[in-house]
Amino acid sequence: MHKKFMKVAAVAVFASLALVGCSAGGGSTTPSSSASCTPSSGTVNLSFTSWVPGMDKVVALWNAKNPKIQVKVSTVPNGNSGTYTNFFNQLKAGNAPDIGQVEYDTLPAFRVQDGLQNIGACAGVTAAKSDFSAGLWNQVTFGEASSVYAIPQDSGPMALYYRKDLFQKAGIAVPTTWDEYAAAAVKIKAAGGNITNFPKGDVNWFAGLVSQAGGQWFSTSGGAWSVKLTSPESTKVANYWQDLISKKLVTTIPGFTDQWNNAYNTGEDWTWVSAVWGANSISSGAPTTTGNWAVAPMPQWSSTDTAGAWGGSSSVVFKGSKHPAEASKFILWLNTSTEALT
Repeated sequence: MHKKFMKVAAVAVFASLALVGCSAGGGSTTPSSSASCTPSSGTVNLSFTSWVPGMDKVVALWNAKNPKIQVKVSTVPNGNSGTYTNFFNQLKAGNAPDIGQVEYDTLPAFRVQDGLQNIGACAGVTAAKSDFSAGLWNQVTFGEASSVYAIPQDSGPMALYYRKDLFQKAGIAVPTTWDEYAAAAVKIKAAGGNITNFPKGDVNWFAGLVSQAGGQWFSTSGGAWSVKLTSPESTKVANYWQDLISKKLVTTIPGFTDQWNNAYNTGEDWTWVSAVWGANSISSGAPTTTGNWAVAPMPQWSSTDTAGAWGGSSSVVFKGSKHPAEASKFILWLNTSTEALT
């Protein structure tokens, strides 16, 4: 989120395991040269693919005020539901949209496949750095001083959603540390519930937990990717959750399924460590619990207040766009202007 509207304290995970499957043959991180970004002449038509509800209304506002740069938006399923696969296929075929929505954890996969236009030379792009938190800007630049591969759209700082009614009824204090969280899990089990669910197939959620502990799976050094999934931080988080799973103190239902929704809707599961957007998932997936939830900071590993990050998207100009200057102008307006955000 543009920092004029939201300040976040998040340790952003640099990439997800999706990179491993997408990076074959693309190990170099040599910065690609940015386009000259010379504006096109005449009327420009841009294609934009996104899964944000209501984005068509925002685009309509832009089109009404910018007759020389017209944007056509296509609303699609979220990235992991097939859109990313389509993007990669379109890039290979040379018919990708000018602009796409890409989550931060998937940006590296597009970067190593040389699918992103470096828009660092486009008007206003590098100046936008001051509009965003350092963590978000680092994710769209990959630490390359003169390169910019996307404009941040939103962020996913994590917190603890919990059933305040169930905690109060059971006389259990809301945990502030991970040790307290494990202790609360035992009490909640004795009360007939589970403290939470561990979705074993959701690597991005787990990456957020690792990032809070200070772990970073992917980095770049000397022009090459460095991948390390077994750092002390990652191992600590994995062992913690394995202990809860082994003691049957958490469920292991696949996330965002009917069974998962039902566990929260019936009070079987009492907490969810999730991102800011999780509130919408709760209200839609567990409607009978409306009004019974509260939010607290993530349980901490130490005395330092730290949150993980899960999700969040950016706006990219795909390689092959004939109009990077105009595309960059649009995505800057989309993600920094008061009228677009409103």
